[in-house]
Amino acid sequence: GNAVAERCWGTLLKCTRTALVHAGGDKEYVQFWPFLFNQFARVHNLLQTNKGTSAEPRWLSPMQIAIGYPREYSLERFKVMLCDCTCVLPESLRGHNLTPARLKGINL
Repeated sequence: GNAVAERCWGTLLKCTRTALVHAGGDKEYVQFWPFLFNQFARVHNLLQTNKGTSAEPRWLSPMQIAIGYPREYSLERFKVMLCDCTCVLPESLRGHNLTPARLKGINL
């Protein structure tokens, strides 16, 4: 049947639930589950697995299999999800000089 697909969904959902619990499990973070799920799916598709044998390993990621040729992808651009961050408010959106230049936010 669909064992491979079900396992993939289960893995991604487990990662998503774990990240939500790690973020504090607050109800305010639950609304961001699609962003977490997308991030974990992107990371999963870039991680390499052995498609060969132990004697002759062939390390490929699902993304490399999909595009049909080996290509190196970097995981450096991924950031920690749901952590606190500050966003610079453009001057055009500041009402006056006393308006804060930065706003507190959540990294998505």
